[in-house]
Amino acid sequence: MLQQIFPPLSARSQNYLNQWNGQITRKRLFHSRLREAYRLWPQKNKVRNHTFQEVRKNLKALAGPLECCQYCGRPEANQMEHIYPKAFYPEKTFVWENLLWICDKCNTAKGERFSVFHNGQKIALQTSLASGQRNRQAPLQGPSVFFDLRQEDPMPFIHLDLATGLLLSQASPGTREHERTEYTLKLLRLSERNGLIQARKQAVRDYFWALKAYIQSNPKNRQAAQKVIQEMAYPIVWAEMKRQHHMYPPLAQLFAQAPEALNW
Repeated sequence: MLQQIFPPLSARSQNYLNQWNGQITRKRLFHSRLREAYRLWPQKNKVRNHTFQEVRKNLKALAGPLECCQYCGRPEANQMEHIYPKAFYPEKTFVWENLLWICDKCNTAKGERFSVFHNGQKIALQTSLASGQRNRQAPLQGPSVFFDLRQEDPMPFIHLDLATGLLLSQASPGTREHERTEYTLKLLRLSERNGLIQARKQAVRDYFWALKAYIQSNPKNRQAAQKVIQEMAYPIVWAEMKRQHHMYPPLAQLFAQAPEALNW
């Protein structure tokens, strides 16, 4: 759950995305835009499509060689995600800033589920896709409850317990930030998937020993040792170890020996 800042697409690819999105947005009725989005997306999102080759390449650029999920950090992400689901926001189907690279478990957990704040209340948007019918009316409008990692940094409101591997809200109860954090974590089941929790606990140990190896390495090999850390899975663990290092004496000692690592 780290903010994702991607390099821009080439002018050529961005132009194609704009053209395809224009075919959707020029439709006057919502259900017509929705139908066009569901027609165009599988037609254009193909391996041989040069525009989507670049889209995938740029999305994977931040996922690292392990192709870590941009929601949970799990390796081997393999699916393109619409942050704002096209079932409710067909006009965002080909918007570059609405795409992420995620794993199948996060994709299954989130699916087309989405909520907005409408008139001060959290409203879950309803879809009739399960019954084979497309929505005929536009959804209620309002700010997203779910964190948009392309535009927002959720880290001020999220806390990873390094001992238990649980992700928790650290926003003040009763605030909108707390409600958003709780909703996002629960929707993706980030503190409910036992395998994920155990993997984060193991990642704490792996990052600890990788940092120790960096400190003990020959100065000529330190760049390679740094790269190992920067390409490891579960990057939120590393982010939290840096943020919380002063709370754990063994970590504080390591970062005191390698203060430059706080900027990785």
